[in-house]
Amino acid sequence: YEPLNEPSMSGFSTVESWIPYQNRLVEAIRKTAPKLTLVLNAGRWQNVDDLLAVSAHPDRNTIWSVHDYEPMAFTHQGSPWMRSWYQPLRGVPWPYGPEEAKTIVARLDRTGRNAAYAQEAAAVLTRQANDGRGSRDRVTKDFEKLARWAKDSDRTICIGEFGVDASFALEDDRL
Repeated sequence: YEPLNEPSMSGFSTVESWIPYQNRLVEAIRKTAPKLTLVLNAGRWQNVDDLLAVSAHPDRNTIWSVHDYEPMAFTHQGSPWMRSWYQPLRGVPWPYGPEEAKTIVARLDRTGRNAAYAQEAAAVLTRQANDGRGSRDRVTKDFEKLARWAKDSDRTICIGEFGVDASFALEDDRL
């Protein structure tokens, strides 16, 4: 049982606001369901960095859920429900670096409302490519950090959400 998925959607915008509330939920659940396995999270959008910033709850019958959508310029390209700068992105490959970012920037969708977002998309994508966010190495390091947290905490982690919006990502890159 997962008490709350992506706490940011319910007003818990910081890890510090979520963890005490989750602790109270665990306490309340344990009164009626002492043997139920609980799926806990570090709050916000349940990303890797948030989990790395918290200690495991002392309840041993827990699994910790993480959502991994990095790099989001790839996984959420063109997604209309995301921030404006994601919307002009099309055909962002996986993996990508500075050279691929130049090609993507040159072919950003600049039609309609995306014209207003293209400059920000170009800046964010270029910065993230230069920072190595679109590299296989970055993803590998995130998963190594998760493995270390799981081992040090003696807890199980599940990747509760992981994927790519298929609208504009190329099939071979998604696979």
